[in-house]
Amino acid sequence: RMLTLLPFLLLTGKANSHWHNRQGRILSTPGHKPSKNAAAAVTISSKNYARNSGEKKIIAYWEGYYEGDVKPYRLKEVPENIDYIPIAFIAPRALDGESANNASGWEFDQTFVYSKEEILSDIAEIKDRKKGQRVLLSLLDSPSCHWDQVNIPAFAKNIVSDARMHGIDGFDIDIESGMDETKFSAKFIELIKSIKDEDPNMIVTYVTMGDMRDEEILAETKHLIQHVTTMRYWDEQHDLFERYGKIVGFENVGVGVMTQVTPLETVSDIARYTASKGSKVLKIDFAYQLEVID
Repeated sequence: RMLTLLPFLLLTGKANSHWHNRQGRILSTPGHKPSKNAAAAVTISSKNYARNSGEKKIIAYWEGYYEGDVKPYRLKEVPENIDYIPIAFIAPRALDGESANNASGWEFDQTFVYSKEEILSDIAEIKDRKKGQRVLLSLLDSPSCHWDQVNIPAFAKNIVSDARMHGIDGFDIDIESGMDETKFSAKFIELIKSIKDEDPNMIVTYVTMGDMRDEEILAETKHLIQHVTTMRYWDEQHDLFERYGKIVGFENVGVGVMTQVTPLETVSDIARYTASKGSKVLKIDFAYQLEVID
C-alpha cells in the first residue's frame, strides 16, 4: 500500500466539502476516484514543475473529515514541500452568552475526524520543521451562522488573536455564503479589512467561483490580498484568469483545476497559457486527502 497526494494541478483547486455541498455546489461524482496511473502521472509532473519553478508556490488545502470511505490523514502528514496549507473549513459561531445574530467565535468543521487539540498540535509540529510552510484558516460561514449574523470586528479580534497564539499565518476567504444578498459584498469587505486591521502581517487570500460581486469586493480590498484563486474547475479557466488578472495583476492569480473534473490536456493548456501571461505565483494545489492505494 502507498500514500499519495491526489493532486489538483495548476493553479489552485479544492475538493468537495461538507459545508459546500450543503450550500448546493456539485463538483464531482460522489465516490469517484481517478485511476492510480492518472494520479501518479499528475503527481510526478506537478512535483517536477514546482521543483524547477523558483518563485512558484504549492498550496494544499487540508480537510479533516471523511471523503466517501477515505479517512483523512493527519494535518502533520502534509509534505514539507507544500508552501501554503489552508485548513478547510473554519466557521463563525456564537460564543456562550452571545445572541445568534452577534456571533464572535469560531470553530473547526464539526465533521472533522480530529479534535481541535490534535489539529493545533499538528500545526505546532509543522512549524517546528522550520521549512517556511504557511498554515491558513479557510473561512466559510455555515447554514447555522452566516456572515451577516457575525460581529465582524469582534470575530476578527478573536480569531486573529488565536491565530497568533498557535502560529497560524493567515486566512483564506472563501467567497460563498447563504447570507442576505444585499449584505454580501459589504460583509466580505468588512471581514477582510477587519482581519488586516487586527494584524497587517496576517496573510489574506481570496478564493472564488467567479462571483459577479468580486469586482466590487476586490475594488476595496485588493491591496490587502496576497493572491486570488479560482475554483471553477470545469470551464472558463482562461476567462477567469484574465478577469482577475486585470484586477489584481496576473502574477497574483491562480486558476483552479481538479483531477476528477479537469482533463489533463486542459491542465497543460492552462499551465502554458498562464505562464505566457506572466503569472509568477503558480500554485499547484493538491487534494486534501492522502489517498490509500492498494
